[in-house]
Amino acid sequence: MVSDEYAGLSAGGGDVIELNLDQLNHNATTRFDNALTIENNGSQRVELEIETDDELENIVEFFPRSAILEPDEAGDDDTEIITISVNLKSNTAPSNPSDITITATTTTS
Repeated sequence: MVSDEYAGLSAGGGDVIELNLDQLNHNATTRFDNALTIENNGSQRVELEIETDDELENIVEFFPRSAILEPDEAGDDDTEIITISVNLKSNTAPSNPSDITITATTTTS
């Protein structure tokens, strides 16, 4: 898995975190505990959702797939830690790049 630490994602997307499944054990499920840390350091409540392309269904899972992050209050960021699980035991990794979309939307209450 190749990743970088981002101070923030750009508006409208375009930021990329790449998961390379080629080097994983194809006879097992591989977990990346605490793979991503997402913080809300803004002043509004944020709804977080993670979606994958259909070809990744039953192969790549995120825990949790959704969360509510409360606004930053007095420097106390609300944080969600994401675990990624990749199951190649009975699945074949797609040969073409697939999309995983992480969406953070501000909400009221």
